[in-house]
Amino acid sequence: RFLNAALWKQSRSHLTHRVIDTFDVAKWLRPRLNQYSLDDLLEVYRIPVEGRHTALGDALMTAKLWGMLLEESVARGVTTVGELYEQVVLAKL
Repeated sequence: RFLNAALWKQSRSHLTHRVIDTFDVAKWLRPRLNQYSLDDLLEVYRIPVEGRHTALGDALMTAKLWGMLLEESVARGVTTVGELYEQVVLAKL
């Protein structure tokens, strides 16, 4: 959503491929959390905060978070990106 908003503002276009956001995956995996900001999820998954609010720092922490979300998804029997996408979409309904 963030990228599409910025892309629309700059060039009046959107990304058209399917997107799986860490926010949505975390919400599916942990529906009882009150907050799903990057800071909140870093704390929940005990990922050290390093270089917060810098492009590289945020990207590296998000990559670590994504890896942990994938591990948790596999533990729930999700083995493909398509299956993960389906679970995330179903959780939104």
